[in-house]
Amino acid sequence: MDTGAPIDPSWQDKSAPAPAVQPTRIPGTEQAPALPEVRRAGSVWIWLGIGLVVLVLAWLIFLIV
Repeated sequence: MDTGAPIDPSWQDKSAPAPAVQPTRIPGTEQAPALPEVRRAGSVWIWLGIGLVVLVLAWLIFLIV
């Protein structure tokens, strides 16, 4: 847990190996966080698609009749 306090290096073991270098991040490979706004926007598109299908079917039925 990081408390934000400065680290005093005098207590550390000088013979310990250096910490491993973090691998470089490649842009675009991180997963996007699952935000409620993203999910809500996705459901809006789904409902718009369903509404469009219903309208097209109703229009086709109207043309046939």
